[in-house]
Amino acid sequence: MSNSGECGAYFRQQKELKRLFDEMRKKWQSYGRCAGTICLKNCSGEERKALERMLGQTFWEADVKITLNQVEKALQDTRFAPITLEELLEAYFREKIVTNSNKRQEKMRQREAFFHQVQQYFRQRGAHGVCQWYQRMQEERRYGHAVLNREQENSEKNAFLLAKYVGEALAWTQDNTRGDIPVAVLSAKITGNPHYFDRGTPAGTLLIHSLCFSQSREYPASAYEWKELLTAAGILPDDVASMVITYGVHLRKNGGLHPGPEAFYHLQEPLTLTSMNLMGCELALGENGRAFIVENEMVFRYLYEKVRRQNITLLCTSGQMRTAALELIRLLVQGKTEIYYSGDIDPEGLGIADRIWQRYPENIRIWRMSPEDYKRGLSEEMLESRSMSQLDTIQNPGLAQTALCLKEIKKAAYQENLLRELLEDLSEGQPLRA
Repeated sequence: MSNSGECGAYFRQQKELKRLFDEMRKKWQSYGRCAGTICLKNCSGEERKALERMLGQTFWEADVKITLNQVEKALQDTRFAPITLEELLEAYFREKIVTNSNKRQEKMRQREAFFHQVQQYFRQRGAHGVCQWYQRMQEERRYGHAVLNREQENSEKNAFLLAKYVGEALAWTQDNTRGDIPVAVLSAKITGNPHYFDRGTPAGTLLIHSLCFSQSREYPASAYEWKELLTAAGILPDDVASMVITYGVHLRKNGGLHPGPEAFYHLQEPLTLTSMNLMGCELALGENGRAFIVENEMVFRYLYEKVRRQNITLLCTSGQMRTAALELIRLLVQGKTEIYYSGDIDPEGLGIADRIWQRYPENIRIWRMSPEDYKRGLSEEMLESRSMSQLDTIQNPGLAQTALCLKEIKKAAYQENLLRELLEDLSEGQPLRA
């Protein structure tokens, strides 16, 4: 056995010194040299005796402070001299002690090699746009850099496949001359898995980052912006799941009225529209230049049954605004339709109303969400305190007044308790605003 090996075996037998050696390894990894001070808290009598034997001095206090220089100097007075602290630590732990700095440098070297490998792959295939994306990603630490780094640290093989597949999808968008393609079809075409680019997966997230680079846009903050980004690249998201319930809405497409909604209008029946139905439409029109939006399906059904023989446009968003609802509202704004929005009066409902108003402040009218309406529609449901913070971001002046009432009373109000008032407004044709 070598001198250092014998030394390591000797100290491993002294279990009372384990804490000291663990802390010395941490210090060496941090500094890469014999430096720093170790503080061992609440040392037992056995630990202090072991330290005294090793260092040749007495420790009276339970908390012991020791410098690494002190340990290395004491080693030279033992039968294992000459020996350095680094040699002792490597013999004790039976492994090479790699400093944190060296670990970072090695990780950086591996990362640079990985990016070089990816760029080389696409350079050989002439996909220069993809190479530019990966170069900018590496230089600026954005456009998906964190996503790919995380995957590369977990598995370089899987990370390379991720980079390869997303790069091929980006190359498809840059060279596309064959028309739009559904995201599931593109995913299956490239990877064999139709769900590989699903939203929320590492591949789906990295694909969006690549399109942000390609289109010089920021990462989408909403499902609507996500859809816009994909559509602009010729990739069609799954629009079937995004729906909005309508009655009496008119769509203009190819210069004329869309025959589908017109047929339901003449039948006086509601129509559920998806984002796919709205593709290619130029604008939407409401009866008499108005459209009324409610949040709740039951409220929609009640109002529809009462006004179905009147010339009224009524929509239902079913809670949070989905892509189809946002697109239809955009088309109504394009058609210069005055839009009245009414939702539940709780923190979430006020937030939905405020966000859509912020998007189109000149076109959206807040309907039956005033402080007076709030008191009429009160329920006995107490609001959770953590949800009240959402009210601090309300910007619409009328909704801000209602938010103050919510903070004071701390109960929710629902559209179902305002059915009579909503119906009266529709029948009179002039809703009361918040």
